[in-house]
Amino acid sequence: MLTLVALVCPPLAVSLAGRPSQAAKNIILTAFFYVPGLLHALAVLEKYNIERRNHSLLQAVAGYYA
Repeated sequence: MLTLVALVCPPLAVSLAGRPSQAAKNIILTAFFYVPGLLHALAVLEKYNIERRNHSLLQAVAGYYA
């Protein structure tokens, strides 16, 4: 879902992912050219998805051993 938002408005997608400092950087990148802002947003969203997936896996493992 956030990937679709990133295609339309990259800074909005980054700020929805909970990265306000990265959103400020993304606004600057998007203001210069659209493509660097888009690539940065996709990279930030990929990291966000990895962190979210790792968190859920750690919770599952903790629940298994608890």
